[in-house]
Amino acid sequence: MKFLICLFPIILIFHDLEEVIGLKIWYQKNHIAMEQKHPKSASVMKKLFTDYSTEGMSLAVLEEFLLCIMISALALLGFYDLWIGVFISFVIHLFIHIFQLIIWRNFFPVLVTTVITLPISILILHKALTLLVYPFWALTIWSAIGIIIVLANMKLQHGIVHCFTRKMRKWL
Repeated sequence: MKFLICLFPIILIFHDLEEVIGLKIWYQKNHIAMEQKHPKSASVMKKLFTDYSTEGMSLAVLEEFLLCIMISALALLGFYDLWIGVFISFVIHLFIHIFQLIIWRNFFPVLVTTVITLPISILILHKALTLLVYPFWALTIWSAIGIIIVLANMKLQHGIVHCFTRKMRKWL
């Protein structure tokens, strides 16, 4: 189980680095086409890319990575519940990227690592659930808690990106 737990931060950072590297360039190149094909998605993306920088995104990913390490460290100490809930929400998030591909019908950063990490993550999840044996109600509760934590952290991350980018512009 310890090996499975330690894979989570590695998979997370591998996946997020693709986003850090390519998201800004992809958005600059594709935002007009997005506005024409998918205006609702484009308006959300436009809001996300106000005060956006790769440096700010890197800082937000660092925060997420540190949170993942803390949750994984707790799991290594035997507190598996939070880890399993957050890991399930990570797997759900990978499926959301697949749905984005189907809806948008266009490549975007995170697809390559999604295709690589999704099967691995499903195997990790299957093995972890086989070893830990959760009743359905407990798995549902911890998954809901994991989703809430991930969504709250995502909001925090967007704040970090925007705040850091604005501060960086003032400093430079």
